[in-house]
Amino acid sequence: MVSIKILAYWRILFSFLLVFLTHSSSQVDCFSKIVSLASAASTVSVRNQAAATDSEANALLNWKDSLDKPSQDLLSTWRGTSPCKWEGIQCDESKSVSSINLTDYGLKGTLHTLNFSSFPNLLSLNIYNNSFYGTIPPQIGNMSKVNVLNFSANYFRGSIPQEIWTLRSLQRLDLSICQLSGAIPKSIANLSNLSYLDLGSNIFSGQVPPEIGKLNKLEYLAIAENNFFGSIPQEIGILTNLRLIDLSRNSLSGTIPETIGNMSNLNKLYLSNNSLYGPIPSSLWNMSNLALLNLDNNTLSGSIPASIETWPI
Repeated sequence: MVSIKILAYWRILFSFLLVFLTHSSSQVDCFSKIVSLASAASTVSVRNQAAATDSEANALLNWKDSLDKPSQDLLSTWRGTSPCKWEGIQCDESKSVSSINLTDYGLKGTLHTLNFSSFPNLLSLNIYNNSFYGTIPPQIGNMSKVNVLNFSANYFRGSIPQEIWTLRSLQRLDLSICQLSGAIPKSIANLSNLSYLDLGSNIFSGQVPPEIGKLNKLEYLAIAENNFFGSIPQEIGILTNLRLIDLSRNSLSGTIPETIGNMSNLNKLYLSNNSLYGPIPSSLWNMSNLALLNLDNNTLSGSIPASIETWPI
């Protein structure tokens, strides 16, 4: 990319040369200044890119050094100043780190020594199924472009930092199978581009906020196996793009909202092991795409209509 830009500079300058060589010496002097300025600009561009690459490399190496010794050995390719060549790292055309994928590496350590500000172009951070522990640092909010965060199957504890709810580019957020706690804040509504949310198998508590109904791009919603209580918000029926809902194994109470029948694309619905009661809403039986329904271990009542025979099970 840099070489293409430099070539473009010189093509423009060559055109100027053909014109100016036929005119006065003062114009030739002017042309010489233009050449000098363009050359300086291209040099600065190359230096800036090199500095940015060094910053990313240093941030990754500092993080590596903070991990336990076996983890450092697993990242043996992480050396030098060219992170694009390192295992688990991908870069964009400008040679800036765009993806960190360390799934199933067996790494152990924290995220607190990772300088998130050093990765202005990072789009994906996936550390699924490792042994990372401690809290999720608030500095994670510095990655304004990130669209995938997968911290699932680690040992993170504490609450989700408020800064995560400011990452408006986020499309997939998976914090399942950790030891995270706290409530889902109203500010979850900020994640308007979110299509996948999994907070399952933690120790979250509180009510499911009505603001979750503002995530109109959501296709996958799983908050199973936590300590959520209260009713299922009516606003969940606004999420017509949902294909899977898993609210099972919580302490949810009240009735199943009639609005749940609005989700015409819903394919799987898990509401088992809660304290739901009352009749199953009639709208649920009209959901033609529903292939899996689990309502067991509640105190629901009513009859099952014959129309269930037409379901695609």
